[in-house]
Formats: sequence, structure tokens, C-alpha cells
Amino acid sequence: MARADEIYTLAAGFSAAGAPDEAALRALCGAAEVELTNRLRRDVTAEDCGACFICAAAMLAAANYRETAGMGSVQAFRVGDVSVTPGAGSARALRSAAER
Repeated sequence: MARADEIYTLAAGFSAAGAPDEAALRALCGAAEVELTNRLRRDVTAEDCGACFICAAAMLAAANYRETAGMGSVQAFRVGDVSVTPGAGSARALRSAAER
């Protein structure tokens, strides 16, 4: 599987958006891959990082997707007997994990 496809597959899972907009998420995956590649030291490649690079790019893309889809800003809400609070998959948590 190509690296772009691996990043997309993970990002779709991290995005927690049900069926994400594939074109938008793929574009964000490509942007995350370029951003992280540019942040690597000159003597390190994405291939050197292996699965860590793929996971970080997927987390960054998913965080960006959640933010642009309006899913990154919900603190908590309650409607009748149903309450929603963000968990570890919030956009901020994904971005922090990608940075680490």
C-alpha cells in the first residue's frame, strides 16, 4: 500500500466523522505529509521514521479535518438523555500526539 493510502486509512479512523469527505481528507493527508516531511532534520527521511511518520501524518490530517469540519471546538453538550463530551480523539489531542 502506498504511503498516501496508509495515511488516509488511518486518518479516516482518527477523524471519527463516520464517512469523511474523502477528497477533503485526502487533500489534508497530502498537506500533512508535506508539512511533516519539511519538518524532518536534513539527515532523516520519512522512510527512516517508518510507521511513526505515517501515524503522525494521519493524526495531523485528522486533527485538521476535525477542525475544518467544526468538530474540534465542541466542549460538551446535552440534549435530553444524550450528552456528548470530547474524548482523547479531540482535534487538540490528535495534534499533540502528532507533534510528539
